[in-house]
Amino acid sequence: MYVSQRSSEDDPWGAPVNLGPTFNSASDDHCTYIPPDGHHLIFVSNRPGGLGSSDFYIARRQDNQDDFGWQAPENIAVINSPFGEATPWAFEDDATGMFTFYFNSNRPGGPGLTDIYASSVTQDWSFGPPVLVPELSSAASDSFPVVRRDGLELFLTSNRAGTLGGQDIWVSTRSSTSDPWPAPVNLGSVINTASNELRFAISWDRTYAVFYSDRPGGSGGADLFQSTRTKVTGKPNP
Repeated sequence: MYVSQRSSEDDPWGAPVNLGPTFNSASDDHCTYIPPDGHHLIFVSNRPGGLGSSDFYIARRQDNQDDFGWQAPENIAVINSPFGEATPWAFEDDATGMFTFYFNSNRPGGPGLTDIYASSVTQDWSFGPPVLVPELSSAASDSFPVVRRDGLELFLTSNRAGTLGGQDIWVSTRSSTSDPWPAPVNLGSVINTASNELRFAISWDRTYAVFYSDRPGGSGGADLFQSTRTKVTGKPNP
């Protein structure tokens, strides 16, 4: 894992710098997620000492502006399993102050190859036992859950029935954070193609999203694409 810095939002990004041996290992370290507080970093690794093929780890820092002040990562044992866990994302409910941590896993007990799970997180970042989110899981492969910052939209990647080809981006929308997630719907041909579209990430202001795809016309095997929309307020629009 590397970090790139810039002086302002209008400046170009600097050259990426390796986060160093305190953080990185000789194994695969990836899928980084930093919650809004900036004091924690969650990632996935298959380093020795884990519970399964890939586990979640968490690192902490005192100064959320110090990109090289991370303490040694710790295995998040309560949410890991002997199987594979990946694609972390957390949502903070402003009404309750509680975090919900979403991820995907291929552990037994779900309906598909890879399913969506959630764990409740306290203010001190203690994780509760994960539970299957059946409304978001299917008999196919479901992964990369990403929640809009107000908790009213959740995007995921799936090859469930109804896909336009390979992996597609799907969205589940709700009117309140106290409501359960309804069944996701396909974002349609504006975003999806007969190729694979994965890992949809929406901006903080909700006006654009970035994802990657191996569709024709790109520069390589898989490329980054961006889509914009009119800013939504209240109940999300399609």
